[in-house]
Order: sequence, then structure tokens, then C-alpha cells
Amino acid sequence: TGVRDAVVQNCNTSGSSLSAMAKHAMKEHNRLRNNNNNNEFDSNCCFVLVAIAEHVNTTPEMLAMLSRNERAVVREAVARNPRLPVFHLKELSLEKNTQPTVMRGLTRNGLVQRVAEFLSHEVLL
Repeated sequence: TGVRDAVVQNCNTSGSSLSAMAKHAMKEHNRLRNNNNNNEFDSNCCFVLVAIAEHVNTTPEMLAMLSRNERAVVREAVARNPRLPVFHLKELSLEKNTQPTVMRGLTRNGLVQRVAEFLSHEVLL
């Protein structure tokens, strides 16, 4: 809905509110999957999960949960978020059959970029 989209895009939305919205979207996805109506999930829930994964206030715990989402587009958004715990960054980079979009998200993660820059300077020294 428009209200949900506005809330998830608001930079002042709290991490706890974002977590509640993500849990609701995932429950809705499971309900729709059980009814064999996955197209409805794509249009109603996927956008919300991606926006939550990209949000600056999303908690590391919620990012960890979203990093295991079946949708590559959600995992890609999680991979770009610098608040994702390092363990889960590593997990995403090593997952079997990693989607190219997820790897692209990892290369755009500010933390990964800083570590890569630091390591490149260490190798040169």
C-alpha cells in the first residue's frame, strides 16, 4: 500500500518498526505461497523487503534474517547495507551458486570497499 511504502522510505522510521514490517511481509509471503499465489507476493511484498534491506535504520539482526531470503533482489539489497554483520557478508559471498546481483551488491557495500582498500594498501607495502 502507499502508506506502507511511505513509511519504509522515511529515513526516520525506527529499526523496530522496520523489523515489524519485514516480519509482516514475510508472513504475507508465506501465506500467499501456501495459496500458490506468488505473483501477488512479487508486487506487494518484495518492494517492501528490498526497501527495508536498504534502509539505514534496519537492525543488523533483521539484515541477517533478510540475508537468507530466497529472492536474490532482497539479498542484493542486504549485501549493499553497511550495517550487515561481517559474518553474514562472508556467508553471502560464499553461498553456493551466488547470484551475480548479490555479488554486485557486496562490491557496493561501504564496509567491503573499505576493507578491500585497506588490504590493497597492506599488500602493496
